[in-house]
Amino acid sequence: MLYTEASRILQNVQEKKASVKNLVLSSKYKNKKQLFALVCETLKYKPILVKILENTKLQKREKILKSDGLALVLVYDFLLGKGLIRANFKFKNAISKHKSALQSELARLKVKAGIILPRYIRVNTLKTSVKDVIDHFKKEGFLQQHITSPSYESYISTVRSLAKNHFLLDIHIPELLAFGAGTDLHDHVLYKSGEIIFQDKASCIPGYVLAPPPGSEVMDCCAAPGNKTSQLAAMMQNKGKLHAFDKDPKRTATMVTMLLRSGVLCASCENIDFLRCDPESPKYKDVEYILVDPSCSGSGIVNRLNDMTDDAMSTAASRLDGLGRIQLSILVHAMTFPKVKKLVYSTCSVHQRENESVVNRALQLTGDHFKLIMVMKELPSRGKELSEPSNGFFQAKKCLRMDPVSDLTNGFFVAMFEKRKHVTDSVKDIVEQSGAKDFIHFVSKETHVKEKTECLKSPKQINSHGHDMDISENGQTNGRKQKVKGKKNKLQVIKQRVVEKTNLKPPELKSRNKKKQKRKHRPVTG
Repeated sequence: MLYTEASRILQNVQEKKASVKNLVLSSKYKNKKQLFALVCETLKYKPILVKILENTKLQKREKILKSDGLALVLVYDFLLGKGLIRANFKFKNAISKHKSALQSELARLKVKAGIILPRYIRVNTLKTSVKDVIDHFKKEGFLQQHITSPSYESYISTVRSLAKNHFLLDIHIPELLAFGAGTDLHDHVLYKSGEIIFQDKASCIPGYVLAPPPGSEVMDCCAAPGNKTSQLAAMMQNKGKLHAFDKDPKRTATMVTMLLRSGVLCASCENIDFLRCDPESPKYKDVEYILVDPSCSGSGIVNRLNDMTDDAMSTAASRLDGLGRIQLSILVHAMTFPKVKKLVYSTCSVHQRENESVVNRALQLTGDHFKLIMVMKELPSRGKELSEPSNGFFQAKKCLRMDPVSDLTNGFFVAMFEKRKHVTDSVKDIVEQSGAKDFIHFVSKETHVKEKTECLKSPKQINSHGHDMDISENGQTNGRKQKVKGKKNKLQVIKQRVVEKTNLKPPELKSRNKKKQKRKHRPVTG
């Protein structure tokens, strides 16, 4: 049983009997990844979960939850995880009886931390219209509120005061509705039919400003789970071509399901790393609009409660530098597509290293081929000025930042590029001259080598996040070894070329010991 086993591991960790990794690997529970993720996430949110248990007195009311570990994992999965979809009846019943109290306490803690947000939904115009959706909610008893003044302050004040049965048509994104905080529409018929989509206002901005017209050819570089992709398809009215990439197979499958439910017909979903996509391929020769929304630290996402749980390691400079390298390589690679006219870069991060620094460096590497365009000047929160050198093309005021406190959205960053009309030479040539192509190649190869070598690691070498656990369902490690000959030597050569041509600093590579000892791979029993 997943929850009882996770509870046992939490108890042993508390008593310092062993590490989480070792306890998970020695467990008899088959799905090690699932168990590892549940334990780690429960530990991450433990301070918040303890407060919720104390304030709701849940353990006193339910004898079955006397164990602290069991109460923690069940409350975590109910409020912040999968919703107890793997729990048996007695566990589900013990928690669901106190649903209102638990959700209210979590909301109270969010309010206390100053991070409560309204519920935003985007109307899927591929299946319905804004007017029809508004009429539907009105018939159900929801009350539409209106802005009394055109000022941004008046808009924010009205959104902040929305009750659960009130909603507002957003004044910036035409297809967006804002409902009072805590409004639950997961079981609503419009959501289940794909006519409305849960999407934060800030997340809607990148697609809205990219604004691909019907019949155009568009690319979404890091598309899963598909919210922004479906928004782009709606703006295109399902006319044209929409290439959606994601390198994770499970996330790609999720995206395909989501797009089918949303009625998207113009999208082609590809399970590949965007950095391995050839800009000179005939398949992409007519791409004119590109959305770059790469993986980031997620430090702006309010529902992750980062402000209440972050520690020094979650925002460590080395981690942000690593993310920045990948983000820069994806952005510059997107700029090399020959017919691209307009490009939007966005992250749900609050860190300058992932935002303004990446934009500034991309402008430096591509010369004067691209210029920044003002993103929604009617919104007040602008980009932050940089202390690092700039070639004069970077202007912070043209970038947009969304803030949970002042804008009532998740923390977000958006920058928009437009190719200069006088440009005749190839961006690809400029990128090669600047050394950026070597940098992109380096990042792509390094990621590929890491992915291949990680699968050879023994159980004791699995990283603390559990993302690279290569363990079969019966608990046995995959025994077949793969050799990656000469890969790191080639990367050292590429690294040297990068350093010679540009001041980019790729990560250090550790040389392999020629006389390395043979590592014994012992299967995990149980």
